[in-house]
Amino acid sequence: MAFKLKNRNSTAKEFYGLKIAIQDNPQVEKIFIGITNNLISRVEIWNHGQLVTSEELGFMNKMTWGNTQTMSVDFYDQTNEKYTGKSKISMRFYDGTGFGGDIGTLNFDLTAYGDLSSHKSVDVFTRALDSNISNQPEFSDLRIWKNYNSFD
Repeated sequence: MAFKLKNRNSTAKEFYGLKIAIQDNPQVEKIFIGITNNLISRVEIWNHGQLVTSEELGFMNKMTWGNTQTMSVDFYDQTNEKYTGKSKISMRFYDGTGFGGDIGTLNFDLTAYGDLSSHKSVDVFTRALDSNISNQPEFSDLRIWKNYNSFD
């Protein structure tokens, strides 16, 4: 997905990215993964409207506000042939082709949350973490692959 955000020097903490809703899992209802406006990669696990856990990792490289960057999310449940019995989600946030390195990354093991193979839906989100949203990003070129097989 392409992502573009203009910096407004807001002190409010905002969170932008992809939301994955999972049906028929008693431990996970939604997963939010993306970035915050204070240069942090973030993932949140929600169940029954309550935050179960979150993890953050600071950016590794510089982000140029106002430029279009790419956010790539990989989600594997336990039925994936390459990672049989394991579930995980990872995110790369980068500029251009990403060859020169990632701006931000995050990897999160979901195996402890049980069977994640049921129906899923994916959408973009923008959410304030401590106040109202003051800066709306542009999301474009959202592409989803099901059962994607990488060449590696």
